[in-house]
Amino acid sequence: MKDLANAALSAEEATALVEDGTVAVEKVLTRHLFDGRLLVRRNGAKILSVAPPLSEFGARRMELALRDADGVVRASALTTWIRSELPVQLAMKACVVGLADVKDEVQQIAVDGCITLLGRHAGDGADQLINATADSRPAVRFAAVDVLERSGATVLPSLLEGLSHPDGVARRYVRQLLRQLGVPAGEALIELLREEDRQYEAAKVLCQMDTLTPRLKPRLKALRAAGPLVRAVAEEVIKAWSKAEDKRLNQPARVTAPGYYERTLSDAEAIQAAADFSPRQLLFNLRDGRERVRANTLHLLSVKELSRDERGHVFAATTPLIKDGEAMVRAAAARAMGRLNGPVALLVDAAEDKDGDVRAAVEAALADAARQRLDALLTTLGGGKSQRYHVVIEALAAACPEVVEPLCERVRTGKKPIVREACARVLGFSGSPTKNVTRALLGALNDEHEVVRFRAVWGLNQLDATDANTLKMLIGVENSETVRHVKRAAHKAVKRLKQLAEERERANEPSPSPTIAETSLPEEQAVAEVAKLAPAQVVRMLGDGREQVRVNVARGAVVEAGEEMVEALLRGLKDASSRVRQAAALSIARNRIDPEIAVPALLDALVGAEPPVDGVIVEAVALYGEDAHAPLIATLEERSYRVARTTGKVAPAFDERLARRLGNCLKHDRTVGVRRNAADVIGMMDGAAGKQGIKDLVSALSEPTPSLKLQVIGALARIAPGTDEIRAALRETLTFERRASIHRAVERALKQISARAGQ
Repeated sequence: MKDLANAALSAEEATALVEDGTVAVEKVLTRHLFDGRLLVRRNGAKILSVAPPLSEFGARRMELALRDADGVVRASALTTWIRSELPVQLAMKACVVGLADVKDEVQQIAVDGCITLLGRHAGDGADQLINATADSRPAVRFAAVDVLERSGATVLPSLLEGLSHPDGVARRYVRQLLRQLGVPAGEALIELLREEDRQYEAAKVLCQMDTLTPRLKPRLKALRAAGPLVRAVAEEVIKAWSKAEDKRLNQPARVTAPGYYERTLSDAEAIQAAADFSPRQLLFNLRDGRERVRANTLHLLSVKELSRDERGHVFAATTPLIKDGEAMVRAAAARAMGRLNGPVALLVDAAEDKDGDVRAAVEAALADAARQRLDALLTTLGGGKSQRYHVVIEALAAACPEVVEPLCERVRTGKKPIVREACARVLGFSGSPTKNVTRALLGALNDEHEVVRFRAVWGLNQLDATDANTLKMLIGVENSETVRHVKRAAHKAVKRLKQLAEERERANEPSPSPTIAETSLPEEQAVAEVAKLAPAQVVRMLGDGREQVRVNVARGAVVEAGEEMVEALLRGLKDASSRVRQAAALSIARNRIDPEIAVPALLDALVGAEPPVDGVIVEAVALYGEDAHAPLIATLEERSYRVARTTGKVAPAFDERLARRLGNCLKHDRTVGVRRNAADVIGMMDGAAGKQGIKDLVSALSEPTPSLKLQVIGALARIAPGTDEIRAALRETLTFERRASIHRAVERALKQISARAGQ
């Protein structure tokens, strides 16, 4: 007893006393709680709060402790009640008493105890709290309502019972709590409509739950089959809901979102704020005189899910705001139109706004329209010089690359030329020379309208399309186009793209070895060095300003790059340097360039060539062998002096097969000039070919044409070796030939043969 009277016990000390049996609980209940000393009563109450659950006797004693003058004692006593395992009605009664305590600490313990007891016993005891809502003391009423509100659906059955409470104040609080519970309470109230005694109160609460109409209305309609009375009540509730809905819709939305009246809301804030209002309510706010309210209201409408009819109402209300006096509102209207897929033509017209923020909002909306409603945007195109045309073009360009593939399709299938032209233009802007883009623009080169063809050429030029197929198609347009400005555009495009292709090739070309420019390389080494270079690089180096470079490259060139390499080597035959001409001639023969092209070029280079160039060219022609016969025979149609300087120099390098072909020309050709040239060339042959030629020349002495006979006699005089057969044939000619010119020619020939034989 002395310890309990001298010092306050802590919870640990009180627990230790109970566990050790130092203090008997019965003694505390009968003596300590009613001791005149405050500290004893406090310590006794502390011991009981940690002691085992009380018996019914102890509960009655503790009930007296709840009326103690000291708040600490009352708090400990209340804690003991909450811990007890006595019927919940008794514990709840003690807690309700605590709700009226003057000490805040005791009130808080009572509130927490009520919530604990309701949760522990599934809402049992809530009827006492409902009774407390009718208490004359405001603190008790408010505390009881707070506990019931925080307990949620746990106390729903008790609240439904409370609808028939005899006190009107309690019923009012019950209705309020039921409305706050929302859908669960609404569903339970709908079922109560079947009970006549609580039907009126249930219907009264339901009429006040009009915000839950969409979720509860189907359940309420299902009651129509429950009987006439129930059906009548349900219909009255539905009518009340409809009136409330109409009244709410016909009032401006009182938006309470932070910043609604001061700043622009974010998308998340707008979505949250718009959820509490219908579009009809929000439309009232568009009439507000404050530009910030109108702008934010447009934002709320743009993020809200709308039906088709609601969307039409919003468009009708938003259209005038596109031309509002405030730039902030015009920009918000443009964004709303874009998000709600509004009329594209209206947005296109708004793109001419003087304010930069408005134009930026319109451009963003049009770019979204290009991605989602491309055809609708294309239908707004006007003439090529109109402002609307340029607005659409900029919107399409801003939507790239998402719209590139659809634009490729519209280039081919667009019904209007202006649409196809605009699509081709945007593809040129896109900077995306993909296979589909290039194919679409190449197809547009054959469009029936010149404006589309021009834009396709322009687009390919803008895309830097340097592939071989594109260049080929553009060259075809350049050659076949009849419209002047399209033809000129194709010419410029071809010229620029070729230069660009060459620059790209040069950028990827390997660096040539320094030895190519420093020293004369043998053929094998030259071939190895040139093989490391790109074909286009070789072609350019054949025109290099340094002689040594041209010599080495011509010597090592390998013809695998087509016509450009061949043309470069053929140009080398006309080079100012004799060394280059020699290297080019041998390279042409080594690469076996088409003799129909190479042999005439070599013969041209032979005209006026001096040693040793002429010898190298003759060697190059001879390397062709029998393949050179046809080109050589073809030269016989040229003038005689040229044949003597070219074919005549080359002929000695060939065998009797060329001599036989020349003999055939001499015998059978219908042209006298060709036969004379053939005789002249045969006269320059020697060896086995010369022997074959002698036979053909001797047989030609019987020709009746004087000029041909004179040419044959001269050829017999030059051919080596001169033989008795030639002399005999010439002398025989003197016996039957009567023309003096023939006699003189024969005599000169015989003298030449004799002089050559004497040597």
